[in-house]
Amino acid sequence: MFRTKPRTGTSFERFTSLLQDRDWSNIFKEKRERLVCQREAQRVSREIDKGILESKKSLTKKDKAIKVLVMGPSESEELAMLRNLQFALHPTYFHDEALRWKTIIQLNLIE
Repeated sequence: MFRTKPRTGTSFERFTSLLQDRDWSNIFKEKRERLVCQREAQRVSREIDKGILESKKSLTKKDKAIKVLVMGPSESEELAMLRNLQFALHPTYFHDEALRWKTIIQLNLIE
C-alpha cells in the first residue's frame, strides 16, 4: 500500500537539531549589517524625497512668472500698458509708489 519514510526522531528533535547546527554569532552580525543598510537606505530615500519637494516648489515658482513682449513705436502707449499690467498683477507696488509721489504732487500744488 503506502510506503512511508522511517522517522529518525520526533519533530521536536528534528527542529532542535536544526537550531543547534546554526552559527548564532553570524546571525546576529548579519542582522546588525541589515539594520545598518536599512538605515542608510532610509536616509537616502529621505534625501531623494527632499530633492523632489524642492524641485516641485521651484517649478511652481517658475510657473508664476509672466513674460510680456511689448512692441510698437516709441510714441505709443507701451509704458501705460505696462503700468496697468503691474497694477493688475502687483497692486501693493503702486501703493508704495503712491506714497513716494504724494509729497511731489503736494509740492507742485503749493507752487
